[in-house]
Amino acid sequence: MAIQSLLILISASLCFLAFPSFDSYWLQCISLVPLLFVFHKSYLNCFQLPYFTQLRNLSLLGFIFGLVYMGLTNLWVFELIEFSNLPKIISLFIIYTIYEALFFGLIACCYRLCHCKAFLLPFIWIVFEWLKSYGPYGSPNGVLGYSQANNILINHFASLGGVYAVSFICVFINSLLFLTILSITQKHHRRSFLYLFTIILILFSSHFYHLPSASSPQSFNVASVQANHPMPYKFKRKNRAAIRQDYIQISQDAIKQHKLDLIIWPETITASLNLNFKSLMSPIQTMTQHDTAFIFGSPRKENGHYYNTAAFITSKNRVTYDKIQLMPFGEYWPLKRVFQFFKLDNIIPGSEFTHGKTPTLFDLNAIQIAPIICLESTNSCLSRTYANQGADILVSLVNNAWFKGSSIAARQLQMLQFRSIEVGLPSIQSANMGFTCFINASGKITGILDKYQQDYLFQSIDCVSINTPFRNWGNGVVLVAFIITLGYLLRSYYYYLMDRGRL
Repeated sequence: MAIQSLLILISASLCFLAFPSFDSYWLQCISLVPLLFVFHKSYLNCFQLPYFTQLRNLSLLGFIFGLVYMGLTNLWVFELIEFSNLPKIISLFIIYTIYEALFFGLIACCYRLCHCKAFLLPFIWIVFEWLKSYGPYGSPNGVLGYSQANNILINHFASLGGVYAVSFICVFINSLLFLTILSITQKHHRRSFLYLFTIILILFSSHFYHLPSASSPQSFNVASVQANHPMPYKFKRKNRAAIRQDYIQISQDAIKQHKLDLIIWPETITASLNLNFKSLMSPIQTMTQHDTAFIFGSPRKENGHYYNTAAFITSKNRVTYDKIQLMPFGEYWPLKRVFQFFKLDNIIPGSEFTHGKTPTLFDLNAIQIAPIICLESTNSCLSRTYANQGADILVSLVNNAWFKGSSIAARQLQMLQFRSIEVGLPSIQSANMGFTCFINASGKITGILDKYQQDYLFQSIDCVSINTPFRNWGNGVVLVAFIITLGYLLRSYYYYLMDRGRL
C-alpha cells in the first residue's frame, strides 16, 4: 500500500506541476502513468475478492488521487481569507476538494467496470471531467487539457473538440506510454513499437493540420489598460475617485501616443455605479470625440436589480452587456434560504448580482466585439454562441486581484487561449492586476503585460478568424466518449449475466 500511495502522490503531483506557476506542460503526457500502474496492479490482485469489493478498492485509489490533485489545485482559495475568515475558507476548501475528488473515484470505478482497459480510460476521463465542470457548482479548474495552452504539438485538437479533446489526447498518450512499458516487460516488442509510433503521429499531427483563415477587411487599434489596484485598496470608498482618475489618466496618455479605435478597462473598475458618475463619464465622452470607443466593467442597477456589466461607450450611443454566468458565493448566493435557515452568512459577503439574460455583441465600425466577463471565459458555451452570431473578436474583462499571488490569473489566461483556439477568433484580456494581453486566433499570446504593472498595452489588430469544426460540433467529443463508455459497460454487463447463467 505504501508503494501505491507513493505512485498516486507522484501522479497527482505531476498533473499539478503541468499547470502554472510551474508551467511544465510536457509532464501532463506522462503524469498518469504511475496511476495506471497502480490501477493495473490492483486489478490483477483483486480477482479473489467479491466484485463489489474490487469496485470499492479501485474507486478508493481514484478518490485518493483526486484528493491530492484537487487539494493542490484548490490551494488558491486560501488567498480569499482576507475577504472572509479562516473557518469558512477551510470549510470551502475541504468540502469542494472532497466533492471534486469523488469524480476521480467514479473514473476509477468506471475503469474497473471496463476491466481496466487502458485504451478506454481517455473516454471515461473526459466524460467525468466534463461532469465535474458542469453546472453552477462545477469548476473547470484542473481539467488536464488546459495545461497544454502553449503546447503547439497538441493544442490544435481544441479546434476540433474543445479543451476536452486535448484532455483526451493527454490521457491517450499516457495510456499508450503505459501500454508501451507493459509490452516491453512482457517481451511484446512489435506492440510497443506500434504504441510509440502512434504517440509520434499524434505529436507531429500539428504539422499537417491546417484550417483556412479569413481576414476582416478592417483592422483597428486597441489599448487595454491595466491599472493595478489591489482589492483592499479598491474596497475603501475613499479611494474610488482616485482609481477612476488612474484609468482616465492612463487612457489619455494612450490617446496622446496612438490613434485609437478602442480603449478597454477591466471588470468592475470600482464597486460604484460608475456609469452614473459625471466625473468619469465626462472625460470618457470627451475622449470618444476622437473616434475612440470604450469598453469597461462596472456594476449597474436597473429595476432594483444589480448587474455585473460590460459597458460599450461611443460618441453616439451606449450599449451594455450583463454577465450571465456569475461566480457562486462571490457574485450570487446559491441555496440562500438553506444558509439563512442555519444562520450562516455567504462565504464572501458583498453585493448580490442578478444573472444577465442575453449575449450582446458590440458593433465598432462593423467589427463585432463579443464581451466576456471573468468566469465566462472558463467555459466554451458563450464564446461559441458569439462566434456563431458573427463575432470578430472576444474581449474578456477580468479582476483577478482577489487571488493575489496565486496561479489563478495564469490559469484563467490559459482558458481564454483555449476559447480562441476553439472558435478561431482573436481575443483581448483586460485585467486589473494582470495579465492584460492579446491572443491570436490560434491561441498564441502576441502581447502581454506582466502582473502588477500599471500601464496600457497597445496593438493594431487584424481580425483574422478561423472557421473551426468546434463551432459546429461543440463538445460533441464528450458525447461520443459517453456513448463508447456506455456501450462497453453494457457489453460487460451482458457478459456478466451470461457468466452467471441469467441470460
